[in-house]
Amino acid sequence: MSCAKVKHSKSQIHVHLYLQLKSLKKASVGLLLDAQDRNVITMCNEQATKIRVILRRFMDAACCLANKQLPFLGRDESFTSLNKGNFLEFLSLLKNCGPLL
Repeated sequence: MSCAKVKHSKSQIHVHLYLQLKSLKKASVGLLLDAQDRNVITMCNEQATKIRVILRRFMDAACCLANKQLPFLGRDESFTSLNKGNFLEFLSLLKNCGPLL
């Protein structure tokens, strides 16, 4: 080790920061966060859970159509169309089954 590294490693600031790092490793992450940070993390986790449920429903619809070898698209998928295709019709059916969609 060079002389500068040895001098730095024995400096007061280095020792102080090293001890702080050691104490942080032992502390729980929950104790380090304030209430606002915990609320933000909780909201993000709830949002992620909702997104997972929605994506799971999309994947279930796609797998169902693929297993039956049905086409996903219809001839006319415009907003005013009465027959938008199997995938969109399947999703509109799922939309009626729960509040997330």
